[in-house]
Amino acid sequence: MTDKAIVYLIGVIVISNAIVFTNGGPSKCYYCNTDADGTGCDTPIDTSVIRIQLCSDLSLVSGTNTSVQAENATNSVCQRLTYYQSGSLVTIRGCEKKEIYNTELCSYLATTVAGSVSNFNCETCETDLCNSSSATHISFACFSVLVTGVLTAFVKTSS
Repeated sequence: MTDKAIVYLIGVIVISNAIVFTNGGPSKCYYCNTDADGTGCDTPIDTSVIRIQLCSDLSLVSGTNTSVQAENATNSVCQRLTYYQSGSLVTIRGCEKKEIYNTELCSYLATTVAGSVSNFNCETCETDLCNSSSATHISFACFSVLVTGVLTAFVKTSS
């Protein structure tokens, strides 16, 4: 691959990152809690019985006529929390703000909730309905930054 082609590829990746970063996060996430929704919220998720939540105003758009009252969440992530409480597995999915009190969501929850439960796990992702699986998602933006770094190092060593 020529240096010109590598520079072009890096440019495409940087532009793609700009588009991804200005997106503002997902527009909708799966919304459930094992206390209210039973095992359909567990992994694997049963999407036929789980509601969908709009991140723009945190309203529920399927499975119910009620809304969750909350402030506008323009910098949102889809979340998936799992933990054990009183010996029972609890799974919670939904759209949340990326940060709470200037602290990343999972870090904040780990310091405030994790002490009262066991096996606390928090995962976030930034694409529509991405909180359906148990795997932690790597965003396109993170992947692109990694590829850009590798290509930049390659160009420097090739010169």
